[in-house]
Amino acid sequence: LKALGRPVPAYMEDESTETYVKELEKAGVVLSVTPMRGPEGNPDLVKLTQDFPGKFAPFAHVRPTEAPLEECLRTIDEYVVNGPAYGICMEPYLDPVMWRPDTEAFFPIFERMQELNKPILFTWGGILAPRFSLYDVDQIFTVAKTFPKLKIVLSHAGLPYTNEHVVLCMMHRNVYLSAVNFSNTQAGGPDYIAAANGPLQDNVIFESANNDPATMINSFIHGGLNEEVLPKIFYKNAARVLGIEE
Repeated sequence: LKALGRPVPAYMEDESTETYVKELEKAGVVLSVTPMRGPEGNPDLVKLTQDFPGKFAPFAHVRPTEAPLEECLRTIDEYVVNGPAYGICMEPYLDPVMWRPDTEAFFPIFERMQELNKPILFTWGGILAPRFSLYDVDQIFTVAKTFPKLKIVLSHAGLPYTNEHVVLCMMHRNVYLSAVNFSNTQAGGPDYIAAANGPLQDNVIFESANNDPATMINSFIHGGLNEEVLPKIFYKNAARVLGIEE
């Protein structure tokens, strides 16, 4: 964050979950989506929800190039079906062995999540991407078309291919964009703002990434989003994806 010119939040300075929870409460965040970084972290999500009940919506990490398909499906059963995970997270181009989401060998994972009506959170794009060309929109297009009822959330929203991913969501309403860039002061912001204020107001989800939650909330509120779409972006869209609609 320092390299990007952004302040490092207190919870990252002291590496404290307790501090993070206090910052969430101060910012008015009622539930924090927390993806595990690497399958080795999956056991921690159980303890996280036990230590801080009702504060986190964890996502189990599935890495299909590191484990056999059967093991990936067992991970889903263990942590999503029978555990506290709300969905799974996948990082095709940050995993040690990169992989394409439109590879048919991995489709049983997507099919299983569609059957469960549970979301997949992809790390997809962003300024720390290893190479921008990896995040070709056609890959997610294929997955969304093949599995039209699968809830797909794209963290970092396909940046820098903003318009391409906006059009993707317009064509496939099972795809959601989540990023810190929904502000006119952020890279790609004007494109995202125009979409969020109009045709994609039901397909955009607030994200703070590793930034201070209150700072990012303020950025969304004052960054160009219309007031009437904020309840959807801050809560309703995520609640629908997570399956916690009232």
